[in-house]
Amino acid sequence: MRPTKQQGIGAAIIAAVAALIMGYWQFVYKPSRSDTNGVVQYSGRVVDSGTQQVVRGAKVSVDTKGLPQVYYSDSDGVFYLKLPSVDSVRIRVEANGYETFERNVSVSRTGIEDVRLQRLKIDVPPNNQNSPSVKGNRRSSNKNQQNQIDQILRSEPSNRPN
Repeated sequence: MRPTKQQGIGAAIIAAVAALIMGYWQFVYKPSRSDTNGVVQYSGRVVDSGTQQVVRGAKVSVDTKGLPQVYYSDSDGVFYLKLPSVDSVRIRVEANGYETFERNVSVSRTGIEDVRLQRLKIDVPPNNQNSPSVKGNRRSSNKNQQNQIDQILRSEPSNRPN
Protein backbone atom coordinates (compact mmCIF):
# COMPACT_ATOMS: atom_id res chain seq x y z
CA MET A 1 0.00 0.00 0.00
CA ARG A 2 1.49 3.35 -1.14
CA PRO A 3 1.05 6.45 0.99
CA THR A 4 -1.13 9.06 -0.61
CA LYS A 5 -0.07 12.63 -1.26
CA GLN A 6 -2.28 13.87 1.62
CA GLN A 7 -0.70 11.42 4.06
CA GLY A 8 2.78 12.61 3.02
CA ILE A 9 1.85 16.26 3.56
CA GLY A 10 0.32 15.43 6.96
CA ALA A 11 3.46 13.55 8.04
CA ALA A 12 5.65 16.48 6.92
CA ILE A 13 3.51 18.93 8.91
CA ILE A 14 3.66 16.74 12.03
CA ALA A 15 7.47 16.43 11.69
CA ALA A 16 7.84 20.21 11.24
CA VAL A 17 5.69 20.95 14.31
CA ALA A 18 7.68 18.42 16.37
CA ALA A 19 10.96 20.02 15.20
CA LEU A 20 9.69 23.49 16.14
CA ILE A 21 8.64 22.33 19.61
CA MET A 22 11.99 20.60 20.17
CA GLY A 23 13.88 23.71 18.97
CA TYR A 24 11.86 25.98 21.23
CA TRP A 25 12.40 23.70 24.21
CA GLN A 26 16.12 23.38 23.47
CA PHE A 27 17.08 27.00 22.72
CA VAL A 28 14.37 29.44 23.84
CA TYR A 29 12.48 28.07 26.84
CA LYS A 30 14.71 28.33 29.89
CA PRO A 31 12.73 29.19 33.02
CA SER A 32 15.99 29.58 34.89
CA ARG A 33 19.52 28.65 34.11
CA SER A 34 20.39 26.40 37.00
CA ASP A 35 23.02 23.74 37.23
CA THR A 36 22.81 20.40 39.02
CA ASN A 37 23.61 21.96 42.42
CA GLY A 38 20.53 24.21 42.38
CA VAL A 39 22.54 27.33 41.55
CA VAL A 40 20.99 29.95 39.27
CA GLN A 41 23.17 32.01 36.94
CA TYR A 42 22.17 35.62 36.31
CA SER A 43 23.91 38.25 34.23
CA GLY A 44 23.50 41.99 33.81
CA ARG A 45 25.16 44.91 32.02
CA VAL A 46 25.80 48.25 33.73
CA VAL A 47 25.30 51.21 31.39
CA ASP A 48 25.03 55.00 31.62
CA SER A 49 21.34 55.86 31.20
CA GLY A 50 22.09 58.99 29.16
CA THR A 51 24.86 57.85 26.82
CA GLN A 52 24.25 54.07 26.82
CA GLN A 53 28.02 53.61 27.38
CA VAL A 54 29.08 50.68 29.55
CA VAL A 55 30.26 51.34 33.10
CA ARG A 56 33.38 49.36 33.95
CA GLY A 57 34.26 48.30 37.49
CA ALA A 58 30.84 48.97 39.01
CA LYS A 59 30.38 47.28 42.39
CA VAL A 60 27.39 44.91 42.39
CA SER A 61 26.21 43.72 45.84
CA VAL A 62 23.64 40.94 46.06
CA ASP A 63 21.43 40.29 49.09
CA THR A 64 20.43 36.64 49.26
CA LYS A 65 20.23 34.01 51.96
CA GLY A 66 23.39 34.14 54.00
CA LEU A 67 26.20 36.65 53.50
CA PRO A 68 25.86 39.31 50.80
CA GLN A 69 27.91 38.63 47.68
CA VAL A 70 29.97 41.28 45.87
CA TYR A 71 30.80 41.27 42.16
CA TYR A 72 32.25 43.85 39.75
CA SER A 73 31.33 44.64 36.16
CA ASP A 74 33.99 43.75 33.59
CA SER A 75 35.40 45.84 30.73
CA ASP A 76 32.14 45.36 28.81
CA GLY A 77 30.07 46.46 31.83
CA VAL A 78 28.82 42.87 32.31
CA PHE A 79 28.56 41.03 35.63
CA TYR A 80 27.73 37.36 36.22
CA LEU A 81 26.10 36.07 39.40
CA LYS A 82 25.81 32.52 40.72
CA LEU A 83 23.01 32.41 43.24
CA PRO A 84 21.23 29.77 45.26
CA SER A 85 18.01 28.65 43.63
CA VAL A 86 15.72 31.62 44.35
CA ASP A 87 13.14 33.57 42.35
CA SER A 88 14.32 37.11 43.11
CA VAL A 89 17.17 38.91 44.86
CA ARG A 90 17.97 42.48 45.83
CA ILE A 91 20.91 44.00 43.95
CA ARG A 92 22.74 47.25 44.63
CA VAL A 93 25.01 48.77 41.98
CA GLU A 94 27.49 51.51 42.88
CA ALA A 95 29.89 53.35 40.56
CA ASN A 96 31.89 56.58 40.87
CA GLY A 97 29.97 59.56 39.51
CA TYR A 98 26.62 57.75 39.47
CA GLU A 99 23.61 57.49 41.76
CA THR A 100 23.27 54.17 43.59
CA PHE A 101 20.93 51.70 41.87
CA GLU A 102 19.01 49.37 44.18
CA ARG A 103 16.05 47.09 43.46
CA ASN A 104 14.68 43.55 43.48
CA VAL A 105 15.34 41.58 40.29
CA SER A 106 13.91 38.33 39.01
CA VAL A 107 16.69 35.83 38.40
CA SER A 108 14.44 33.53 36.41
CA ARG A 109 14.68 35.72 33.29
CA THR A 110 17.12 34.74 30.57
CA GLY A 111 19.57 36.95 28.72
CA ILE A 112 21.46 39.97 29.98
CA GLU A 113 19.46 42.61 31.83
CA ASP A 114 20.57 46.24 31.50
CA VAL A 115 21.13 48.16 34.72
CA ARG A 116 20.89 51.85 33.80
CA LEU A 117 22.72 54.23 36.13
CA GLN A 118 21.90 57.95 36.46
CA ARG A 119 24.82 60.41 36.64
CA LEU A 120 25.13 62.40 39.86
CA LYS A 121 23.84 65.94 39.61
CA ILE A 122 26.51 68.37 40.78
CA ASP A 123 25.43 71.90 41.65
CA VAL A 124 28.11 74.25 40.30
CA PRO A 125 27.74 77.98 40.86
CA PRO A 126 27.68 79.92 37.59
CA ASN A 127 31.06 81.12 36.40
CA ASN A 128 30.63 84.89 36.34
CA GLN A 129 33.70 86.43 34.69
CA ASN A 130 32.64 89.99 35.55
CA SER A 131 32.53 89.50 39.29
CA PRO A 132 35.08 91.65 41.17
CA SER A 133 36.27 88.78 43.38
CA VAL A 134 37.11 86.61 40.37
CA LYS A 135 39.01 89.46 38.70
CA GLY A 136 40.84 90.31 41.92
CA ASN A 137 41.82 86.67 42.53
CA ARG A 138 43.04 86.26 38.97
CA ARG A 139 45.11 89.46 39.13
CA SER A 140 46.72 88.55 42.45
CA SER A 141 47.43 85.03 41.18
CA ASN A 142 49.09 86.40 38.03
CA LYS A 143 51.09 88.90 40.11
CA ASN A 144 52.30 86.13 42.43
CA GLN A 145 53.39 84.03 39.46
CA GLN A 146 55.25 86.98 37.93
CA ASN A 147 57.00 87.69 41.27
CA GLN A 148 58.13 84.05 41.48
CA ILE A 149 59.49 84.19 37.93
CA ASP A 150 61.34 87.45 38.61
CA GLN A 151 62.85 86.02 41.78
CA ILE A 152 64.12 82.94 39.93
CA LEU A 153 65.65 85.08 37.18
CA ARG A 154 67.49 87.35 39.70
CA SER A 155 68.84 84.48 41.79
CA GLU A 156 72.47 83.36 41.76
CA PRO A 157 73.30 79.85 40.59
CA SER A 158 74.02 77.49 43.48
CA ASN A 159 76.46 75.26 41.58
CA ARG A 160 79.08 77.88 40.65
CA PRO A 161 82.55 76.35 40.14
CA ASN A 162 85.30 77.43 42.58
